[in-house]
Amino acid sequence: MTIAVLLIGVGLVPVLSLFPTGTRQAVLTEGHVHAEAAGLAALDRWVQGAVAYGPALAAERETGRRQVPGPSGMSPLEVTLESSAVEDCPGLWKVSAMVEWTGPPADGSKPHALTLEKLFCKPDLSLSAQWPLDTGTGLASPLAH
Repeated sequence: MTIAVLLIGVGLVPVLSLFPTGTRQAVLTEGHVHAEAAGLAALDRWVQGAVAYGPALAAERETGRRQVPGPSGMSPLEVTLESSAVEDCPGLWKVSAMVEWTGPPADGSKPHALTLEKLFCKPDLSLSAQWPLDTGTGLASPLAH
């Protein structure tokens, strides 16, 4: 029985060495959390602009490279936002945010990157012109006319 426990313990040593130490894992997690938050904020800013003044204008105004402060002990985050219309799908846009940062010295100052993507489709509001408001019941069905 003791030999079986020792064999299992020895077998787990290589597996456990694959995982980073707790400190390094916490540093990487903090960097990834900040990078993901910065990327999502950039994507949300693009979507808000697309809703406000259209996807084509949002592509002109919101895309590009920006620097965002990183967490303490880390370099600033570089956020690159790109957007493009999806071919053969009118009204559908693909928005990508690539976040790059350098880890803290405890991590060996390694470069890291994270890419987030979103699809955006602004619905065509021309149907609302075909469905006028009825005086007492809300939207009238186009079949009722």
